Amino acid sequence: MSRQNKEKKNKKMVPLGTGMVLGAGAAVFGACRWLFNYAIERKQWNLHGVMYRLLEGNGEPDPYYQEVDRAEEELKKLPYEPVSLISMDGKKLKGRFYPGQEGVQDVFLAVHGCRNHGTGEYSFLSSYYRKAGVPFLLIDLRACGDSEGDYMTYGWKESEDLLLWISWLIGKCGESCRIFLHGISMGAGTVLMTGDKELPEQVAGVVADCGYTSACDEFAYQMKKCFHMPVAAPILFLTNLISKKKAGFDIRKAAPIEAVKTCKVPHLFIHGDKDDYVPYYMMDELYEACNARKWKVTVPGAVHARSYYVNPELYEESLEKFRKEV
Repeated sequence: MSRQNKEKKNKKMVPLGTGMVLGAGAAVFGACRWLFNYAIERKQWNLHGVMYRLLEGNGEPDPYYQEVDRAEEELKKLPYEPVSLISMDGKKLKGRFYPGQEGVQDVFLAVHGCRNHGTGEYSFLSSYYRKAGVPFLLIDLRACGDSEGDYMTYGWKESEDLLLWISWLIGKCGESCRIFLHGISMGAGTVLMTGDKELPEQVAGVVADCGYTSACDEFAYQMKKCFHMPVAAPILFLTNLISKKKAGFDIRKAAPIEAVKTCKVPHLFIHGDKDDYVPYYMMDELYEACNARKWKVTVPGAVHARSYYVNPELYEESLEKFRKEV
């Protein structure tokens, strides 16, 4: 090939290479922006439903959710006291307080998971509270349910909000009450992240059902397991830049495994061994890191956030034992 032809070919390759680089950059930014919306923003793009069915194979209706809807409607019929609080950053937070039997000192503060709400997440589990006669408070976390907010922070801001709910419960139930923080999924991450905070003496125990070690660990796992992305670190780094810019949220700060290293309140860890959304091994890592008195319970055959649904007897026995031993 002559020198002139080589120069012509090289000139053609320059815009092609530039286009490929720009295209790759746009694709990476699009992936980061999508992950931020998928995981953190309250208002989701319509694309997520399609992606969920295509990537995870969840196109078929799940009868579990029909049962949740029925149980939630029954729960909503019970007498309750509506509660509203204002967070430290001005968000209006909503909850429902359900009274228990006269003279019962234990009270549960129930904390739901990502993109859920109090009565939905605890539609089944609240039956334990009612049978035990304990009062319970179902809250809607910021950016979820009836509470205000645009962004979820996976326990970072939510754990600060819990301090307000705890204070409200002490005022409602009295100085002699014993409060149990009971969280599922992101709610578990939230209650675990109270571990590095000064808690009132009324907080008697923490129950973490299918909690994650950190938001970074969970996002990386999801990207590889559910969305088949081979490399997570660059996407997470850039997504975190978007999160800090738009939401003021550094994803690295949502790290329950660091909070439990300094906790003093007794902890009960519960996890289904078939959980492939928040992987089962994360319970062992949290348990080993926890500095307080601790117990752990494996629920055979349970997938994510369905341990009580799969084996209510084991779940209730574990809660009863925990309440007695702390």
